[in-house]
Order: sequence, then C-alpha cells, then structure tokens
Amino acid sequence: MDLIELKEVANIYMRMTGGKRKPSLAAVYRWTKKGLRGVRLRVEVIGGKTFTSEQHLREFDRELTAKRNGPSGTSSATTDVQKTSAHNRAVERLRRRSSIDHPT
Repeated sequence: MDLIELKEVANIYMRMTGGKRKPSLAAVYRWTKKGLRGVRLRVEVIGGKTFTSEQHLREFDRELTAKRNGPSGTSSATTDVQKTSAHNRAVERLRRRSSIDHPT
C-alpha cells in the first residue's frame, strides 16, 4: 500500500472522483478527525506525519456515496428482509393481544 501525505490528498481525491472542486487541506484534515456525514478518512501516523492511501480514499468515497444514496443492492435486500421480519413480529403480537382480549 503506497502512502500519501495529507497535503497531496486534495489533488488525488479530485482526480479520483472527477470533481470540479478541489477540497481544501483543512477539509482533508477534518475528514480524518471529525469525518464527513459520519465517515472518517483512515490515516496512518508515521514519524509525526499523517498519511493515507488511495485505497483508504476509495473506501472513504464509497462510504460517502452509500450514505448519500441510501441503501441499495444487497443492503437493500437486507433492509427488505428486516422490514418483513419486523412486520411478521408485529402481526404476531397483534394476534396474541387479540386472542387475550377476545378468547375463543
């Protein structure tokens, strides 16, 4: 894994994402400390200098895109399964409650 100094990240990130605007160095540092939309850019500190990698940048971009677009693909299928399961549990609770209120 090739490491990249944070001062180089803005140019690389803009090229990777095809962006028209280059993020500021301050923004890149914020991504590492506070994150953006709940996603933090992974870094390595070596000899007092902070580095990241193109792989970490791709992961960061992928996670941001997923947050922005919402669940899709396999995560959407998981969400559907979870919704169906929650629905079935709710129906079962209502049936039990109904049979307690109105014994047959």
